[in-house]
Amino acid sequence: MKTSERWLGPISKFVMAGVLVLGLCASPLGTGAGSLRGQGLSPAGGSKVGVADMAWIAGRWRGTFGAYTADAVYMEPEANSIEGVGQVYQPGKTLVVEVCSLVQSTDGIALYIRNFSPDLQPAEAGDPIVMKLTTVTANSWEFDNTMMGQAPARTVITHTGDDTFSSRSDVYDAQGRTSTVEIDYARAM
Repeated sequence: MKTSERWLGPISKFVMAGVLVLGLCASPLGTGAGSLRGQGLSPAGGSKVGVADMAWIAGRWRGTFGAYTADAVYMEPEANSIEGVGQVYQPGKTLVVEVCSLVQSTDGIALYIRNFSPDLQPAEAGDPIVMKLTTVTANSWEFDNTMMGQAPARTVITHTGDDTFSSRSDVYDAQGRTSTVEIDYARAM
C-alpha cells in the first residue's frame, strides 16, 4: 500500500477532486451568454482572460460538504500567478493539506495542484495535477485535466455572488465510475 493510500482513507475522492483550490479560478468575466473554448480565451468584451481577472479571490474562503470543511487562503495575483493553500478537516482532525498555483503563460492558464497529509506526505506520485482552462462564460470557468485517467477529469467554477462561488468536479475512479464533488464557498473573515 502506498503512503498516500494509508492516510487518504474516506476523504480520497475529495482529495482527488482538488476540492480546495479549484474554487480559485472563478471569475465574473464578460457579459455574453456564449462560451469560449481553447487557449487565448477572451470574455465577451474581447480582452484576453488573465490571472489578474481573478484578483477578487485573494483572502480566506470556507466551504462545507457533508461532515467536512474546506478552508483556503489565496494571495493577490503577482507575476502572472496566484498561489493558494488550504486544508480539509473534520472536528479535531486535519485530513488534507493542499497547495495550488494558478499560472498564466503564453500557452494559456493552468492550475497546478498538490495534496498532502497533515505531516506533508504527498498524495500524488510524480508530477502535480495539471488542469487547463478550456471554457469561460460570463460567470463560470471550466478546467480540464491534461492527464487521461487522473482525477479530477473536469472542474467547473461558477461565480454565484459577490462573496460566494461554487465548485463542481467530475471524478473518475480506476474502474471508470463517476462521482461528483460539489462545494459552495463563502468568503470567511
